[in-house]
Amino acid sequence: MSINPGSIPLLLCLLLAIGSPAYGTTGSNAQMEKRMALLDKLDQLDALDFEDFIDSANSCIKRRDFSCAERHIGKAKNVAITGDQRSSLKYALQDLSYERKIQRMERDAEKARRKRIREAEEAEERAIKQEKKRAKKRKARERREAREAREREQEERGREWAESLDNRLNNHMVELGQTLQNSQDVINASYRQSQRKKAEREQERRDDTRRDREQIEKADRERDRELAQREEARQERTRIEQARRDAERRDNERLVLAKRDKERRDKERKDKEREVQKRKGKFQLVVEAAAFCWESKITPNTWKCRGPRHLENSKDSTSFEPDILAQAHSTKCSKASNNSRQAWSTGDKIGYVYLCNAPLRKHDADVMNDYSMPNYIRIKRKVFTCDRPVMRDCNVRTTGMGVVPNWRDIEE
Repeated sequence: MSINPGSIPLLLCLLLAIGSPAYGTTGSNAQMEKRMALLDKLDQLDALDFEDFIDSANSCIKRRDFSCAERHIGKAKNVAITGDQRSSLKYALQDLSYERKIQRMERDAEKARRKRIREAEEAEERAIKQEKKRAKKRKARERREAREAREREQEERGREWAESLDNRLNNHMVELGQTLQNSQDVINASYRQSQRKKAEREQERRDDTRRDREQIEKADRERDRELAQREEARQERTRIEQARRDAERRDNERLVLAKRDKERRDKERKDKEREVQKRKGKFQLVVEAAAFCWESKITPNTWKCRGPRHLENSKDSTSFEPDILAQAHSTKCSKASNNSRQAWSTGDKIGYVYLCNAPLRKHDADVMNDYSMPNYIRIKRKVFTCDRPVMRDCNVRTTGMGVVPNWRDIEE
């Protein structure tokens, strides 16, 4: 039992009461009852402090103030005594763990959402850059087409000039008869020059056509590649969006499952508390019975045991027999097993201590007291809760808490 500061005045009164002398048997009984009442009041104060600490811890958990919750849970752990209080402490620790897990899940979901938004923005920027490149290529194609139109216009003017020249020559054929040969030479030279220029222009036109065709084919390939990239980008955006939706759906499902699990545990805890309230009554705490078996020094592998069936405050025991477990069972320790035995020795006796998995009755032999066994063996005993004043309907209250006053009356 722990002591909190609010219980110090009552504890001082208890110490004064214990230190006062007794005047007769009747006075001793009254003093003992008064001391037990004071002890019960201290237990009640500890129980009230425990409830306050648990309520404060639950409030801190709801506010997600985990350091506050851990501080109050630590205080509640210092005053926890009964199994119900340890169960409430366990539920509070579970609530703290689940609330921390839910907070981490919410933070992870928010990080994933921001990452998906950032990836979508980057994909959009890449699409804008690609569109700018395509616009630049369109302008280059328009400039090339304007240049080709100018070249066609120049070629048309040259053809008109040649036709005009031929007409002038035909009109002056009669007048230039005498100079026909010279004019013919001039015409032939002009014609050859015209043909040469025409051939050069034709070659340039073919070269320009070839270059334009190559540029068009290259532009077509670039356009096809851009279309393919746009399609891949669209599919990637679709995949990213679908992945985002799937992730959000999974995150929502995990949050819903976590909340449902918390609600289920809250309901189970409340149901258990209501069941405990229904079972409240007067009981007595009874420790587990035990038996001690030791080996004969004269005849090895033969054993003698002392257990609950032997008379209280006597040294009765069984005779030496080879089956140690059967010997233990014969001492009113019928539920004992080799799995629950503990090696121990005292004086010239070397053997095993068996736990009987049954409460120690009023007139049974308390073997652990008879042989003054140490606490590291006593602590392994179970503690049972039995009806009083008639000792029946005994149930295991705690395991590993066997160092307690036997047949102590409690109210639950």
